[in-house]
Amino acid sequence: MYGIAIEQKCNTAFGLEGGIEDGQLSALSYYESFSNGNGEVFQAHPHCARKDHHYCAWCAESAIGQYLEVDLRSDVLITGIATQGFETVSGAYFVTKYKVAFSGDRKTWKVLPVSINLILCEISNNDDCDDYRIF
Repeated sequence: MYGIAIEQKCNTAFGLEGGIEDGQLSALSYYESFSNGNGEVFQAHPHCARKDHHYCAWCAESAIGQYLEVDLRSDVLITGIATQGFETVSGAYFVTKYKVAFSGDRKTWKVLPVSINLILCEISNNDDCDDYRIF
């Protein structure tokens, strides 16, 4: 996630890679863990929804009606969002479409007017999906 506090003038990475604490991330559902098919086990909790977080990727139990919530704790101007998929021996997994919403009280949500359709990424070798910035 890329953004700036409203009073700042410079665009910097906000911190899902490390600046956001685990307790600031929640989701409707998630698997406890999953295997990549090569004997490696990955965690799948909401705190795993971070770029380049090895052996850890948020994985919802269903494809319908899911959400990942990030509590930013203050008013922040979001200027971009980056997503990243992951790969197992059974295939590649990544979000293809999502909506962005915000709330000041966690009860009333306002969805931004346009759903964001992500470019499907092509996987080669053992690399997982490159991240995409959506501005």
